[in-house]
Amino acid sequence: SVNSFVNPILLVALTENMEGGTNIFAGDFKNMFVFIGGAGATLGLVICMLIWAKSAQLKTLSRAGALPSLFNINEPIIFGAPIVYNPYLAIPFVVVPLITTCTTYFAISWGLVDRIVAAIPWISPVGVGGFLGTGGGFTAVLLALLNLAISIVCYFPFMRMYDSKLYAQEQEMAQQEEAEAKAVKAD
Repeated sequence: SVNSFVNPILLVALTENMEGGTNIFAGDFKNMFVFIGGAGATLGLVICMLIWAKSAQLKTLSRAGALPSLFNINEPIIFGAPIVYNPYLAIPFVVVPLITTCTTYFAISWGLVDRIVAAIPWISPVGVGGFLGTGGGFTAVLLALLNLAISIVCYFPFMRMYDSKLYAQEQEMAQQEEAEAKAVKAD
């Protein structure tokens, strides 16, 4: 796995930062700022589904996946939507982390957010991990919330298209069931 290769490098960078180093990519950088809600930054998708979904499938999925997503556990979303092989959701799943990596990189490199100086649990909720990982930097909380907002904005149109497709299928299925029920009553 990639983590087996990358994590030791990030831990060395974290150790250097604890001693005054200036590494941007250090510690649990990706879970603090990039993968908000888990791989693909899917907390934004969950929020979109909670607020705007019309299909029963996505409404139910968002309620089931909301709490785990707050703690960066998104398997219910990845496999429930599903995201893999889903032309609607695969694009933002790949693109959002690229964008949030860039915003985080520039925010830290420009000195707007403190460098990461503490190890945090990967399940730390949005903002909490950044606050603790930067040694109590409130701008880290703002950055995590900005990245969440970016995730919501990026996922919204894709979720909307997918939800419309699912909703139309559900409506069609309901009409078929109603027609079959009427046919049974007529017999």
